[in-house]
Amino acid sequence: MIATQTTERPRLDPKILIRDLAATRSRPLPREQARRMVADLLEDRYAPEQVGAILALMAQRHETAQEITGAVDALLEHTPVLQLQTDDAVDIGGTGGDGGRTFNISTVAALVVAGAGVRVVKHGNRAVSGRSGSADLIEALGADPIHRSRPDIVARDLSHCGFAFIATPAHYRFPQRLSSLRRALGIPSLFNLAGPLAHPAGLAQQVIGVARLRQAQDLAEAARHLGRRRAFIVHGLVGIDEISPAGETLVARVEEGAVHKNTVGAADFGLEACTLEDLAGGDATRNAGICQAILAGESGPRTDAVVMAAALALIAAGRARGFADGAAMALQALTSGSARRVLIRFLEQDR
Repeated sequence: MIATQTTERPRLDPKILIRDLAATRSRPLPREQARRMVADLLEDRYAPEQVGAILALMAQRHETAQEITGAVDALLEHTPVLQLQTDDAVDIGGTGGDGGRTFNISTVAALVVAGAGVRVVKHGNRAVSGRSGSADLIEALGADPIHRSRPDIVARDLSHCGFAFIATPAHYRFPQRLSSLRRALGIPSLFNLAGPLAHPAGLAQQVIGVARLRQAQDLAEAARHLGRRRAFIVHGLVGIDEISPAGETLVARVEEGAVHKNTVGAADFGLEACTLEDLAGGDATRNAGICQAILAGESGPRTDAVVMAAALALIAAGRARGFADGAAMALQALTSGSARRVLIRFLEQDR
């Protein structure tokens, strides 16, 4: 739970902070200063107008790797990670805010990864700028995302079907004013970037999509600073926070303390290219239908997008040797019905 306001340490002066952030040549915040700032936000120590100004100014000038890392530090200090024995587990998620209107590619891919035999702890939230976040999809499929986020239920689901879901509000209980201001702003903020790296289960293996090209390098560097064993930070160059067959994708691979970047396309996975319109989704109910269709054996661009995302996660988990190998494993999980059975077993727990 988020700590209440404390007087044990001085807060950062919000007026000075806002003045510095608004300066024409504002300098990035060092990791420790970013940690203190986010801690103050989590402890509700600033006026609402100041919180809005800080989040908007940081988004306008682009959050840096050190600032993201400091924010992760503060989130983890205020809410320790769950002890779930998930050293081998993986997650696929995105920061949101791309406006691409795709269906929930990452969440469907997470079910496929679990179907391929790799445990997944999916961490997500309701939509911020789109129509359906991962928590919205889980609910539309028939599960209560808040109830399923309880630590004992997460452990049960991992044991039962290899897939578990943790909704951000169920783990990180932000002050009401902060949550309301983030919704009112309607733009991705520092919390959207730090959130995936502050994973509730402390995973060391992740695939994270970012909405802006510049964010890929910053988030990859943050993952490196945080000691991720293996992570992929991806940005679809058509302007989405997903890897997909719609154009090329920038992939920043974090491994052994280094970051390596390259671009990949559908052909690298043995698949056909498509258009962004081919991946269009809708509201949570519409996306739940798309999910069910893919798991039931639908072929085409939407399935290919899921296969590409799942392939990266299988590589991140150390189970696949490369793109084509990961794609073959993901396709096998779909064609054999094992991915569909993961969802069936996950949903039957709420019935």
